[in-house]
Amino acid sequence: MSVIVLDGPEKAGKTTLARQVMALDPSVRYRHWGPVASITEYDRPLVDDVPPDHLVIWDRSWASEHVYDRLLRRGAVLGADPWYGEWKYGTSARSNGLLVMMLGEDPSVLESRRTPDDHTVIPAEVERAQFKWYAHEYGWQVYEGNPPDLAADLLTMVYAERARAGGRHVPVWAGPWDARVVFVGDRRNESSGFGWRPFDSRYTREYGLALGRDAVRCAWTNTDCDPGWLRGRAVVACGQVAAGWCYQQCVNVRTMVPHPSYLFRWGKMAGMRTGVVEEIRYIVSKEMQNG
Repeated sequence: MSVIVLDGPEKAGKTTLARQVMALDPSVRYRHWGPVASITEYDRPLVDDVPPDHLVIWDRSWASEHVYDRLLRRGAVLGADPWYGEWKYGTSARSNGLLVMMLGEDPSVLESRRTPDDHTVIPAEVERAQFKWYAHEYGWQVYEGNPPDLAADLLTMVYAERARAGGRHVPVWAGPWDARVVFVGDRRNESSGFGWRPFDSRYTREYGLALGRDAVRCAWTNTDCDPGWLRGRAVVACGQVAAGWCYQQCVNVRTMVPHPSYLFRWGKMAGMRTGVVEEIRYIVSKEMQNG
């Protein structure tokens, strides 16, 4: 998958940048998002944009849903906690795409460009600051002002990322292709609605929840991946099937933790959860520090 996701405050230059990218490469597809009634509206379009042989540019995303849900107090799911949007969509886009936060120029300039259909009830300074916080919290690339060659630079970066990814993209791989920590499960739960990407069923994503924002810095895959992708990384095998496959493929397992369904489904396993969660948090933290 090659997706450039653009987000940021009103009048920061997202649509202008998207047009500049498409002018440089007419094969680039464009998808614009306004407010959505439910973040599940992103499900099918993201699946459609997965094929790695083309590039799609998204104008606005789940990041806006969090910012405006919070600032306008709309009470939607992402307003209180943006993690789910980043887990469900951000890790998919990170496979070999780019997440770009356009902050625009000084807030007074953004304010002067506003039109009646913009979010005029939100001070531009507050809006911009919230997007900046979001970008730093979840590791988006941040651009302030209007860099002169940004469109060409983004195309160069995304095609380079796609080449280096070497096939690591959803549905087989979710998260950064160069992640230091990789979680390996036994198989995808393809019957769970949008469970087409790794670790996205009810119980498997509990490991992501345990890691919080660090979850988007890890990679998530299953035993259908190329074992060569796992060598030289800290591998967390989730369950005996995944661990057995890793050993058969000569993949060095940093640790084996219980299968998520075993650990989180039954109350009798509740006593194990704290210890397992602390272990994976320690491993991820240590590997991130070493990186």
